[in-house]
Amino acid sequence: MSEENKIIDAVSLIDVLTVGSAPAMAMGQLYYSLAFNSGMASMNMVLAAQQAYEAQQAATTQGVKLLLGSS
Repeated sequence: MSEENKIIDAVSLIDVLTVGSAPAMAMGQLYYSLAFNSGMASMNMVLAAQQAYEAQQAATTQGVKLLLGSS
């Protein structure tokens, strides 16, 4: 086999490997993005629940203060 044919075979093999791995890389990026965004959504839900609890606690405190007649 001549040197030119060896070089052509090597370049062709690299092209096949690159094209063949592209879908796997894309799926990996998709899964990473999905996991990251799911985590951020969970963090946002926790933060919203904490803020709602604080607002409910403040409303309860104000209601008790009104019932007891203190200001």
